[in-house]
Amino acid sequence: MRNLIKKPISRRSFIKISTGTAGLLALGNPFTQAFAQNDPITIQFWHSHGGGLGELLETFVEEFNALDNNITVQSEYQGDYQDHMNKLIIAAAGNALPDMIHLGDGQYPPLAQNNLLQPLDDFMGGEYGIDLSEYTQPVYRGMMNDQFYQLAYGVSTPILYYNVEAITAAGLDGAPDTWDDFFDTYLPALTSNGMAGFAYAPGNWWQQAAYWSNGAMQEDENWLVDLANPAAITWFERMQSARQQGHVLYPSASADNGSNGLFASQYAAITINSTGLIGTIDELSQGAFTANVDFLPAGPGGRFVPSGGNGLSIIRNASPEAQLAAWRFITYLQSPDQFMRYDERSGYIPITQPTIERMQDILTADPRRQVAVEQFEFSRWHMKVHTLARAAQAMQDAWNEVVQTDTDVSKRLNKLQDEVVQIVREEGFEPTFS
Repeated sequence: MRNLIKKPISRRSFIKISTGTAGLLALGNPFTQAFAQNDPITIQFWHSHGGGLGELLETFVEEFNALDNNITVQSEYQGDYQDHMNKLIIAAAGNALPDMIHLGDGQYPPLAQNNLLQPLDDFMGGEYGIDLSEYTQPVYRGMMNDQFYQLAYGVSTPILYYNVEAITAAGLDGAPDTWDDFFDTYLPALTSNGMAGFAYAPGNWWQQAAYWSNGAMQEDENWLVDLANPAAITWFERMQSARQQGHVLYPSASADNGSNGLFASQYAAITINSTGLIGTIDELSQGAFTANVDFLPAGPGGRFVPSGGNGLSIIRNASPEAQLAAWRFITYLQSPDQFMRYDERSGYIPITQPTIERMQDILTADPRRQVAVEQFEFSRWHMKVHTLARAAQAMQDAWNEVVQTDTDVSKRLNKLQDEVVQIVREEGFEPTFS
């Protein structure tokens, strides 16, 4: 059995919440009291799912619109989370926001901080409310300043995908357990015959594990900024060196499906991406090889993975009628049958007890899904500074650059440190340092 490097559950870890939480929410929703859904209403819904999940969302919209509730949802795909976020910023400047949005959990905080999102607490406790005691802890990632601004929908962690046949041919057994195994043993052994060891997924999500697993920024509630931590510099130097040696492929801007496409086309034996890919990875690889999953590697600081995914929010300046209609659509999406279909199609982790119960056979039938559920023990939400859009973008730019190019890693991460410290102060907070 794998020797798991465990970390005691902290206040930021995700554990099952106790029952009775719904009683903490205010009852008597002023929106439901002020508005009865008698007159037809149309609401605009912007979402971030393309491909098969986008098609499923459109099916949900069609099914909801067919109900006898006088609500019509008009849905529009806005690109990935960051593209969607950029469009929302432009729409806000032009006073042209939709009524509700489906956005990444790392993108909503700046919208909430700038008063663009409607708090959901009254809806949760009102006539069309939900029972929070049925939800597991990830629902609380939608809370800021003691109010809910996003209701979690797709919940995931990054997970390691590997080509079973390539691993076996290289004389290896399963996935790398530690980052030392990953860099020193697996990448060299897997790089041969036109295949690299690893397809690197650019971004600023799973890379946070490089800090936490090496003991950096694990307790950052007070706006800790330690982005040039020596252990993190070493990790990125190792990744850069592996790319220089041909052990790591960094996808080009024109690469079809990015790192996922490189993995599915057998240009790389390992990749890291969302558990939300589990439901479609076999379609992507077209059965050319066996794709399996395992936990992200551990480091000397423990095993950590960032929780991520997406959620559903309501725009503050939408009319009360549109807000209530949007909430009713949100509760439709989160009803057990729809939630099960969404999690089954995607590989996202079920977060309500009724959905978990409905998915037991599905989880049993595909052990990869169970691995994703088990890895959640090691999950935590984003770094505090990641909730600032400009800081998250600065991290993404720097982390991509140090892997993609031959820049001096130490200098670039020290520059990132200075950039993020300035951003935190400009946003009205005072950073702390380790």
